[in-house]
Amino acid sequence: MSGAARPFWRGVRARVLLVVVAAGLATVAVETIAVVALVQHDKEAWVSDRLVREAVHEREIVEDRVALARAELGRQALAARAGDLRELSRPASRHAPSAVLILRGREEVWAAAVDDASLAALRAAPGLDAGEVVGVGPSAVRLALGTTDGEVRGLVPLELGPPEGWRSGLSPARGAPGSVLVTTDASGERLVARAPISDGLAVAIEAPLGPARDAAFAISRQVVLWSILALGPLFLLAWVFSRRVTSPLRRLAQAVVEARGADVVVPGLDDDEIGDVGAAIRRMSRALRAHIAGLRSVLRFSRGASPDDSPETVLPELAAVLLEVLPGWRLVRDGEPVEDAVPIAWDDARYGALAPPDEATPTERGLGELFARTAARRVHGAALSRAAALDEKLRTLGQLAASVAHEMNTPLAFVKANLLALEQTTRGEDERAMIEDATVGVDRLVRIVRDLSAASSGGAIATREAVSMRALVTGMIRMARSRRPLGEVTVRAPDEAVVSCDRGRIEQVVLNLVNNALDAAGPDGHVEVRVEAGRDGVRVEVEDDGPGVPAEVRARLFEAFFTTKAAEGTGLGLYISRSFAEAHGGGLTLERSEPGRTIFALTLPLGQPADEPVESPDEEAVTERRARLPRVLVVDDDPQVVRAMIRWLKRRADVFGTTDPLEAIARASTGLFDLVLSDLRMPAMSGVELALAIREACGDAGPRVVVVTGSDGDIPDDVPHLRKPLDDASLEALLGAEAA
Repeated sequence: MSGAARPFWRGVRARVLLVVVAAGLATVAVETIAVVALVQHDKEAWVSDRLVREAVHEREIVEDRVALARAELGRQALAARAGDLRELSRPASRHAPSAVLILRGREEVWAAAVDDASLAALRAAPGLDAGEVVGVGPSAVRLALGTTDGEVRGLVPLELGPPEGWRSGLSPARGAPGSVLVTTDASGERLVARAPISDGLAVAIEAPLGPARDAAFAISRQVVLWSILALGPLFLLAWVFSRRVTSPLRRLAQAVVEARGADVVVPGLDDDEIGDVGAAIRRMSRALRAHIAGLRSVLRFSRGASPDDSPETVLPELAAVLLEVLPGWRLVRDGEPVEDAVPIAWDDARYGALAPPDEATPTERGLGELFARTAARRVHGAALSRAAALDEKLRTLGQLAASVAHEMNTPLAFVKANLLALEQTTRGEDERAMIEDATVGVDRLVRIVRDLSAASSGGAIATREAVSMRALVTGMIRMARSRRPLGEVTVRAPDEAVVSCDRGRIEQVVLNLVNNALDAAGPDGHVEVRVEAGRDGVRVEVEDDGPGVPAEVRARLFEAFFTTKAAEGTGLGLYISRSFAEAHGGGLTLERSEPGRTIFALTLPLGQPADEPVESPDEEAVTERRARLPRVLVVDDDPQVVRAMIRWLKRRADVFGTTDPLEAIARASTGLFDLVLSDLRMPAMSGVELALAIREACGDAGPRVVVVTGSDGDIPDDVPHLRKPLDDASLEALLGAEAA
């Protein structure tokens, strides 16, 4: 709400006015109360002082009267001892006792009084010790003097004269002689002063407090009246003071409202605290404008995020923004030593740093840190986005691979079985060569199907064997040259370079690297493959003299489904190759890339020297071993697979096949079979269920059951299984174990 529309009572001016008026009222009230209390105390103190003076005066009068009375009684006692009773006279002076009684022993010798009542009172009073003074009522005392043969008693009236309205008299003494004790009576309306004398008595004077309080109240009313009259100037002073204090604040607030995003133009202010506030607002306005501009730049930079972001694309963009927003700041690559640098990092990933100038302010440094975090977030977010997309693609690919593997491996199984059976019965060289080429093609199809499954799970399960890398590299170069005859390829590989690997997997890796190098080098280019054997493993380098890998591509080179070949590539080649290498305990990296020289490096652990190839048994060997061939039962729901497996295995084993799992259980229960090869997926019963049924029916004496599957399935660890189609090595291992 603007100052013009705000109610007066909600403004600062009203609050200042309220504070000043409240302070004035409080001051007047305190002063009034204090004055009233002081006036009342002063009046009561005046009464107390006068009361003390009167008490001291009356005490002096009483002491003088008692002293004169004692002197008169002493004269009378002397006259009595002299026997000159004629000299005794009646008390006539106002200072003499009003009654005198002379006793000799217990006999009254002489008596005199100003009136009969005084003499009667003296005679009726109890006896006194010599020199004792006793009060008689509030205005008389009795005293006695001892003689040699008696005593003299006297009654002395006291003529006390307090001011009008006051009362005086005698009372028992309280306090030391010579002092005056002032107290308030039980009603609190009168002051009592007691002045002790030397004979155990005290002169008591009472003074009322009512007149003093009435006088104090009259003065208090006048003070309150003048205080009320002083409130008018107080309100006027508060009004003027509030305007004086709030006027600069109103001008300052109006300047802030009128700025509307621009620099605040502060009006002329005094050199005081309000002026300091105006200067601070001006500085704050400029700082806020700089902050807003910087935040908008950060926002624009963050909005440029895309799934293709990488350090090679984001960092140059950040450097361009820094030139505009933070002059003097520069981008440094990770590893360059820079003091007080702002890292561009996310978790454990570090992409570089920002080097601030020496004169960088805390605000600029904070903006630089925000840019660094935003850049790191863009790179990290893009990686997460690509990983999520990759996971989705791999999940879809896994579903597709499972279906393709099941549908393709079954026909591939009986095709390969028929080829292997045909190879065993064929003697012509050309025919055997044709069969071998067809078998290689089938194996290639099998590996492709398995690679789809491996890509869907992000890696591969390797079946290791000792492989000569020189022979493997030479064979893959020959295969690549059959498709790309142009260009020059050279090989440098020692014979002793042997690795423990899955031959098919590593062949695919090397073939992929050579094909990529030939594509990059072009028809007139040169590709060199180097194999180096070290203490820790074998290193295969594939170098070409092509244009090199672009910088913006290098970070994503090994990502699944990322390709630079448009419709010609699937984006799985290098991804699967690296997965195969890592599954073997090795790695695949881009070692160097620049125009004219690009090097990919494959590392693998060392293995044992390659075994000699196993030759196919001839007819005589087969005839000699037939008497001890193992008995095998083949179970598959596809009759073609059953017939192909029988043709392939009949030279190595006694084989019987069936498509009915129940028949298989019955035959296995006869005890005539050593090995059962069962398909995993069958309509009537799965291979796992068949294996468990045979195990339950035959116990430990039953045949060994091996499940053969064309895709990844949920197979328990205690059920042996192999992948379709079977090869010679797997078959020889199975039959050899059963023969043993």
